[in-house]
Amino acid sequence: MSADNLPILHVVSGVIQNPEGLYFVALRPPHVPFSGVWEFPGGKIEPGESAYEALVRELQEEVGIQVHAARPLLQFEHTYPARIINMSAWSIDAFEGEPHGAEGQEFDWVNIDKLLTLTFPDANYTLIHHLTSRTHLL
Repeated sequence: MSADNLPILHVVSGVIQNPEGLYFVALRPPHVPFSGVWEFPGGKIEPGESAYEALVRELQEEVGIQVHAARPLLQFEHTYPARIINMSAWSIDAFEGEPHGAEGQEFDWVNIDKLLTLTFPDANYTLIHHLTSRTHLL
């Protein structure tokens, strides 16, 4: 199937940093595609939802936080063999609650160097590259 005929899946992800500059990542559970790899929390944008609304919903469901403020960080597409992922990544600026694996998934707070050693779905590497480039500019 050519890329022109692939379905497009619109997704959001939230980049959560703590005051020490560590990033929150979660391990994908066994029953989903790309199980056993790390990810920034997020998920599919449902019909009728804005990207921000999906972000708020997904982070409440997946990591148990209520987002109060977020800003767009990066928008990009990644082509997999069976679909195209249209990713809207957001920087989470203010939230209530303590991020955790609300769906029972393993999670960790990692620095930028450890982030580079973890395995993520391929689409996430565009975001990771953006974060590492931004970090080294500061």
